[in-house]
Amino acid sequence: MWLIHCGWRYYVAKIPPLPIPGLLVALAPFALSVSLGRRLLPLADGVLQNATAMLVCLLAVSLPGALHARLERLAFLRAKAVPPAPPPRCAPPQQECEWRELPNGLRYRTTAGGEICMGGPITSYHLFSNGIVLGTDHLTLSTDGRYAACNDLRHGRPIMLADLENGIVRDCEADDEVDAIRAAGAQLAEVRHLLRRPGSVQYVRVHGLWVAPDCEIPPDQFVLPDPQGRPRLHLERKLDEAALLTADAPLSLLLTGDYTLSLDGEALPVRTSSPTGIVWSEDGDMLLIPALPRQPGAAGSHWLWRRNGLSGWVNPLRWNVEDSLPSGGMRGVCTIDAEGYWVELYMNHPSGTGYPQRALQSRFPSCFYGGAPREWITGADERGRLVIQELTDTDASLRVRLPWSGLREEATLESCPAPATSPTTAVARFTPQPWPGGGLRPYRVEAGAATAEDVALFHLWSDCGRYLALQPHCRRGEAPNRFFVLDTSSGRRLETRFRACGLHLLGWACGELQVGIVVGKVSDIHFSFDPFAAVDPPPRPAEDGNLHGKWLITEGLRFRVADGGEQLIGPLSKQVVLTLPPYPNAAFDFHYRAPTGDRSVFVFGARNKYQDDYDRAQCCRYQARAITSDGICLEGLGVGMIWSENGRYLMVTNRVPRDHPDYRDTAWKARLVDCDERLIYPEISLGCMPIFETWSGDSIDYRQVDDDWWREDVESRPARLPLADLLEGEPEALRCQEGFWLPAGSPWLPHWREAFALAFGDTSRR
Repeated sequence: MWLIHCGWRYYVAKIPPLPIPGLLVALAPFALSVSLGRRLLPLADGVLQNATAMLVCLLAVSLPGALHARLERLAFLRAKAVPPAPPPRCAPPQQECEWRELPNGLRYRTTAGGEICMGGPITSYHLFSNGIVLGTDHLTLSTDGRYAACNDLRHGRPIMLADLENGIVRDCEADDEVDAIRAAGAQLAEVRHLLRRPGSVQYVRVHGLWVAPDCEIPPDQFVLPDPQGRPRLHLERKLDEAALLTADAPLSLLLTGDYTLSLDGEALPVRTSSPTGIVWSEDGDMLLIPALPRQPGAAGSHWLWRRNGLSGWVNPLRWNVEDSLPSGGMRGVCTIDAEGYWVELYMNHPSGTGYPQRALQSRFPSCFYGGAPREWITGADERGRLVIQELTDTDASLRVRLPWSGLREEATLESCPAPATSPTTAVARFTPQPWPGGGLRPYRVEAGAATAEDVALFHLWSDCGRYLALQPHCRRGEAPNRFFVLDTSSGRRLETRFRACGLHLLGWACGELQVGIVVGKVSDIHFSFDPFAAVDPPPRPAEDGNLHGKWLITEGLRFRVADGGEQLIGPLSKQVVLTLPPYPNAAFDFHYRAPTGDRSVFVFGARNKYQDDYDRAQCCRYQARAITSDGICLEGLGVGMIWSENGRYLMVTNRVPRDHPDYRDTAWKARLVDCDERLIYPEISLGCMPIFETWSGDSIDYRQVDDDWWREDVESRPARLPLADLLEGEPEALRCQEGFWLPAGSPWLPHWREAFALAFGDTSRR
């Protein structure tokens, strides 16, 4: 039986036979089969009984194997239908940077760095055994190991050339120096004379590393006295030169502080990066210390020490959404006491504060954490170009009072205008009002002599510091549609009847308050931005009060307070009046008057080539529409044009679009319009971008610029265009339709009536 068992398992089942101790297990089925055979067949002879027993035995042994094989087959089929889950991915272990020997005895290694900005080039650092650190790109070494050159992508310098033995480094930016270094290759000794030129820097040795002498290295010790002047708090950091040489980013460790602290001679369980942000209470009995972001064992962002109470970890800069307060960036804690503390805040300012025109956005407004706008469009010059004024120190001072207990429903906020631009000392205090839930909490504001209730927290101070712009509080699912202004001196509430969907305060500078509204929505990004284009109504507000749509058409409007401070004026007109020929980058809708004064043309709807609302003062404008005081309607124009001396002719320009077969970078065209005879002449080519100067007699003087991106220092060439060239070709008579004159290929658009009424105040052609 043992031999049968072994043969079956070895030749049929293809598995090893059972060991000798498993013999009893192997004989158990056979013994059971013989016993069953004798009991089931008592009348049969012994041979039949034995044969029956053997058959039952074989079935007992083979049936489990067959069943097992069938189950394995089913499992195999299931594995094909449903693939198994992939094994977990494990990051490969990082290879340690090895030191490499140089012929002069120095060693160096290259450590991996990060990328410059998002998607930028990958940087690296080259650390030498004598403490010199170079970065950040490809390294070239001289054959003797004394000189090195590498690109410095992080600081925007083409090439750094270094004397490794003497610690002399030169940032080579001149083209001749860069070309000489690249041509030398490994023979850098041939260009060592560059290191003797003015501008080369002798590095100094600090904690075993060579750094530039103007490098700001944090001191190793600080002593911070309390408000009474007692030197109680000591900060100290210890740097190990050997650890710096083995670190992946030694310069970062050298330039970043990691201080241990001791108060009154006792060590504190907190480390900090600098003394900035450490705040004492007025009596010196409390101390708040910001901790390192990755300090082991930290249970909060700050350590609070109390003389007469429990000290421990706290999170004073955590502002939860459940507090029903607007999210905002926090500058830091400025004052602490036993009950609570004051935190300085950044106000969330919308980013759309360009010149007030229509824009295409997917959501409005988009906000960023930080200060007020740094630039402001104050209008246009005599040629229609944007005038941008730099703004400095325009951030209002905003702080919030919060308790140590963490219950912030009763938080009080104080806001002051920018001290550098405002001579007033006005303070606006916002206190929370009962809140039914949903949306942000309403507030009551007291600002000088003025008060208001049920207002939203976001506000803007005027640049004179006298006026405060606010909006009423909106419940959940409501979008703001109006605003008002408080006069902190007289207590007046100034408001207009203007209402618009999704109205948001954008900025207040140079005496003008800019707001943004949602005009409507469109389904296609290719949209005409003239003020008369049809759009769908704005979408319904979401739960948070914001307006979302595939593409929203937004518009900026401006208001101002009258000189006497008694009323709010606006929206202000966006039209600019020009008497000189407009530049190709004139940005606003404008009236361009003829020299005789009896004719003018109104130009509107122009856009830059990016089809956005960024303040690109250098960008030319295209796809404009124009209507003259005679009712002549033109479209698809550039904004550069010029009137003749007698006001009879108007020469207009346009740029060949990109999808046109004749498109090229210098494809500017010109057409002449005879306003007296209602004629338009064929196009002629002007070449590069024209800037018209004067029209004298029978010729036009202008300048040609190779690049459509205008700059003050751009090179231009004088040119002259004879009137006879414009009059060549057969003129085309303009067709009259409903009192207006259009070229034969231009379709009639009903908004020409609206444009004429808006531009010239004449509704007789309606």
